Amino acid sequence: NMASTTSKIVKIIQLLLFILAILTIALGLYFNGPHLADFVSKNISIDGNLKPETVQFLYGIQLKIIIIGVLLFILAVTFRYIMMLWDFITKKIQSKLLERIINSIGKFLSSIYAAGTKEKFLFGIAVIILLGFLIPSIFYGPYGGFHVEGINLQPAKNLAVHGIYGTLTTEGFDQYTYRISAGPGILLPDALVFKIFGVNVYNVRALYMIFVVLAIFMLYYSVRRMYDKNVALLALFLLIPIMPLTGNQAADAYIPGIFYFLVGANFWFKSIETKKNSYLILSGILWGISFQTQWLFLFAIFAVLATCIILYFAKNSLKSKYFTVPTLGVIAVSLAWTAFRIMNVGLKQEFNHLRQFWGEHGHRAVGVTTEVGSVQSIFSILRPIESLVQIDIWRDFQFFIAIPAVIYAFILISKRKWTDYRSLFFLNFTIIWFSWWLFFNYDLPETHFFIIIIVSQFFIAKLLYDIWKYSTEYKGSFVDLSNDQETKKEATIFYLIRVIIVCIVIGKAVFPLFTKAGELYNNNLKLVEPYHQMMTYINNNTEKDAVFSGWGWSIPWYVDLNGKMDRICKDREYFPFSQREKVPEYFIVSPEWPLVKVTDEWPSVIVENKWSIEQNNLRKKFLAEDCTLLKKFGGIKHHWLLYKVNNDNINTISKK
Repeated sequence: NMASTTSKIVKIIQLLLFILAILTIALGLYFNGPHLADFVSKNISIDGNLKPETVQFLYGIQLKIIIIGVLLFILAVTFRYIMMLWDFITKKIQSKLLERIINSIGKFLSSIYAAGTKEKFLFGIAVIILLGFLIPSIFYGPYGGFHVEGINLQPAKNLAVHGIYGTLTTEGFDQYTYRISAGPGILLPDALVFKIFGVNVYNVRALYMIFVVLAIFMLYYSVRRMYDKNVALLALFLLIPIMPLTGNQAADAYIPGIFYFLVGANFWFKSIETKKNSYLILSGILWGISFQTQWLFLFAIFAVLATCIILYFAKNSLKSKYFTVPTLGVIAVSLAWTAFRIMNVGLKQEFNHLRQFWGEHGHRAVGVTTEVGSVQSIFSILRPIESLVQIDIWRDFQFFIAIPAVIYAFILISKRKWTDYRSLFFLNFTIIWFSWWLFFNYDLPETHFFIIIIVSQFFIAKLLYDIWKYSTEYKGSFVDLSNDQETKKEATIFYLIRVIIVCIVIGKAVFPLFTKAGELYNNNLKLVEPYHQMMTYINNNTEKDAVFSGWGWSIPWYVDLNGKMDRICKDREYFPFSQREKVPEYFIVSPEWPLVKVTDEWPSVIVENKWSIEQNNLRKKFLAEDCTLLKKFGGIKHHWLLYKVNNDNINTISKK
């Protein structure tokens, strides 16, 4: 009776699969691309307008539906035989074969783990990965946009060539320096490289790659001193895919900033262990340099203060010098840099620079607009919601791992009676940076969240390693969860936990590398190659005294980084007509500021609000009336446009 009932159920399921397969194939044949796009436009879309990429997806979905129908049909035909095979495996061989297979997989994973704990082997793999990404990145260009390298490298180039740390404009030096957030911690080394090896963007990209390697080494070293070798090795491979291996922005401040921050932190730890003031002074100097590299690293001092306060209440107090000396070091470095700026460009210029810098970047520190005449509350009830919705929680925030890992680190510190000052310091640093980001971050949410992702990997690696180690200590045999024996259930659970950890590590450490490799290749084809074509055209077909201008981030700063001559870059948004010399002038439109609404592909410049649309209309009008298109470089979506400015027409307009 049982066999007869099972046979009937199999036939019913087989019939349902046949019906579903036929309906799916019929649906795919009827709803072709145009029909499906029309249906979605009329019944689902709010305004009846579909994005080009949506239409492209709908046109390609017909084949996918038919393939699914065919697979369902094959499943219906073979369903009976599949059930027979399953019955043979489960009843004739019992669960022994399945148990042996799964145990073999477990042993295989354990052997991989054993190989993964060999330091030399893993370091060799890490070196191969880094070389495979970093060397091509020197020549393929920045993933995050050409503007960051171009505008930030102007002060470094001018310091090396002219001895003045500032941007060269038609009004002199230092007109735009306030618009960059990268500081001397990266730009002074860039200037030194320019001075020694010549003005060439490839030279400073190579320097930046050195900073990437140094930062990765310091991350590994910090975790190893905080926990042990195995946790550090796991953290190493969790961290490598997160680092900007394909975003070699030679003037980006975060990577050099975290390098200085970590060196300073380890000097601070060393001063506690050895009681030597020299290490304490060095920590303050390094943290001062990290602060002057990227201002958010001032949170290091806040973390030191929080650590000292917690240790005081835990009756493990440190002397006041462990906070005051590093703080004075940060102040001394900041004052020294300000004094250099005053001697270099003058007191008035530096005052204007600081005032304009606050207007340009101050809102990112306090979470409100800092422009003159603007009034906003410093607190916003919706600020945390606004911050969280602006990032990809699954990919960037990693909420499902980071939060438990931080809680686990807190538990470990408390169990050690608050003597683990290393973990406590990095935990405080993470919490303080995250709290600022959640409640005060004004814009660039993913950029400002980068360091939280980096430091949180310390605790994620510790959590995953401890769970793995605990689960491998159980030696019971494996059987499925339906078995009533409690010991075998525990073996099953621990086995599945190890499988989950392997999946997490592969998802965080392996798959992102394939994504970045694709980004590196696509970025070269879509952005870098067209850029090189444009620069070749400029060098061969434009006058020697020509100048180049653009809009905002679209300013062609790269034209001025060729080591040959100063081609003063003029920004149409900030320069009045009276300042434009009557010299040949060219206008560049980069892929970062397209003139039409863009797709979700990089660069994602959203043109959807009223102000953006108005600005784009003004840009189009300027190009149509006052410029002549010379040549377009690149593909349909991401291209560089080179225009010749009609100076006579511009001068006529300026007189009116």
